[in-house]
Amino acid sequence: MEETYLNLVDDLLNKIKNIEIKKYFIGIVGPPGSGKTTLVKEVADLLNKKIPNICAVIGMDGFHSYKSELDKMEDVKYAYRRRGSPFTFNSLAFYNLLLEVKKNNFGKAPSFDHKIGDPIENDIIITEE
Repeated sequence: MEETYLNLVDDLLNKIKNIEIKKYFIGIVGPPGSGKTTLVKEVADLLNKKIPNICAVIGMDGFHSYKSELDKMEDVKYAYRRRGSPFTFNSLAFYNLLLEVKKNNFGKAPSFDHKIGDPIENDIIITEE
């Protein structure tokens, strides 16, 4: 599997080396449990070893609706059962974060604490580097 990750890193670096834009947002999509987080973390670690601070990982888990928000939905049981569906994410907050990072070259993103089941605000620091 390591070879696959290394190939992805080399492909990414080759694609961006001749582009003048210095900021990239790369989205990874797939069904729950398909390995998106594992893939992204492995590739990000390898990229950052080759070029320090070249990338930050912002997981969508940090944009889950808080349990307190799910508790206010019309069908609470359904909301919890379907947590992870688009209607249970704060997509506007994610969009605004991307705009902020694009404009200011830095920002703070939420992470997700699986022990408490809620996002942790401003837990991921995105630096200018």
